[in-house]
Amino acid sequence: MAGDTFTVADITAFVMCGFIKNLDIHIDDNLPALQKWQQRVAERPAFANA
Repeated sequence: MAGDTFTVADITAFVMCGFIKNLDIHIDDNLPALQKWQQRVAERPAFANA
């Protein structure tokens, strides 16, 4: 998330972002950098094909 390389922290954070929806917590327009990051991760082949 904070660096140029994809790490286990990115994987963990991406999964957590999916789980928080169950708690009615949404990543909205107030967090544009997080939205961009989440979109980039979701487009990675490993995630897109899962």
